[in-house]
Amino acid sequence: MPGKSRSPVRAVLALTAFAWPTRSGVAEEPATAGVRFNLEVRAILAENCFACHGPDAAKRKAHLRLDQREAALQVGGKYACLVRLTFRKALAAPRLEAVVQCNRGSLPYLSPGRNRITVAVADPRELGANRLAVTYAYRRGSRSASPEALAEAGEELARGHHASWSPKPTVARKVFHAADLPATFDVDVPTPKGQYPVYPRMLWLRREVLAPGAEPLPLPAAAEGPQAGPEGELVTLPNPFAVGWAPPPRGALRTTTTRAIPLRAGPAVSRAGGSQSNHFLKWKDGETWAMLVAGDLAGLPPAREIAAARLVFPVLRGHAKAATRVGVTLLGTPVREGEPYPFEQLGEVAGSVAVPRQPSEADYSPPRPFAATITGAVKRIAAGAASFRGFAIRIVPDRAVDDGYIARIDMPDGARPALELDVYDPQ
Repeated sequence: MPGKSRSPVRAVLALTAFAWPTRSGVAEEPATAGVRFNLEVRAILAENCFACHGPDAAKRKAHLRLDQREAALQVGGKYACLVRLTFRKALAAPRLEAVVQCNRGSLPYLSPGRNRITVAVADPRELGANRLAVTYAYRRGSRSASPEALAEAGEELARGHHASWSPKPTVARKVFHAADLPATFDVDVPTPKGQYPVYPRMLWLRREVLAPGAEPLPLPAAAEGPQAGPEGELVTLPNPFAVGWAPPPRGALRTTTTRAIPLRAGPAVSRAGGSQSNHFLKWKDGETWAMLVAGDLAGLPPAREIAAARLVFPVLRGHAKAATRVGVTLLGTPVREGEPYPFEQLGEVAGSVAVPRQPSEADYSPPRPFAATITGAVKRIAAGAASFRGFAIRIVPDRAVDDGYIARIDMPDGARPALELDVYDPQ
């Protein structure tokens, strides 16, 4: 091979040969004669891979199993490692080592915003007249919903809900001489205006030792440069390598004002089709009662201005022997006067509160108010993602609260529940 350098083989080995995935998946048995899967390959996989991709189905990740040769081969994936050496004379027995790490779904190398990259080697003199090329390839992305909206909808950041990534790769490359090292450079990962940031999808991080006159490997044909542009913003997320040991940034505390929206309680309805102006609430086969709550929520503030929401209702008496978990649901269909209410339309519990065991034989006087937090449900109504047809107050059996008793509560006649809102003050 042409070119001269000072101890070039040593320089390549000191920096470790670079490698990158060519297809998803791992473990393809080498074609080299004499390499046996069960003796050579399986031992390596057992030490490094079987914990997450082995026989234990409960711990297995990505439905990928590597303890069976046939299963590994079915994945059809492999890694390619390209090593280029420059030497002055023939080598009798060169020994190379390639370290391959690929868990593309676990941790990104870059964060949204501006990334400051530091490049260094143990001894820059080892490069001699060679150069070091560092290339990051990734796909930029964004999310259409805020983290708060995902939390309220029961969705997850880690599952990529409402997130997408560009089909075109973005590539950032820098080439350094020995005299340049250590060095730093910036990689900007912008987020489109009006969107929320996500971590970019890393394609590869490539490090190449280049002999004099050699060029780095070619970039993908459709690759773009890391430029923010007028439609992008350098919105940041925590550096993934600092998560867990660096304290999170402090958020600005905003003051709130509490306002109340009066509602109407009644009727109380039973699963059997009964309806009364008032009735004790219980959740028992053959004796299941819930209290319906109606009102007008047309004047709700925008969802982003609501800090918290609670349904406050009065209780006349709790259970004599145990606490009671009381839940609030969003009705799935309007209440029609004179008709039994279908219990399958009560909806899922949006929030709950524990009513303690009644402290004495006497009723609460005056009735004691309790508040169930239902912030997520109310913000969905305010955002137009859910319709308001009324609330239901019901007993939620919970052995951790009621000790297995069939608990109940009584509400006073003419009860006046209210929806309390904590609304952010203008900034």
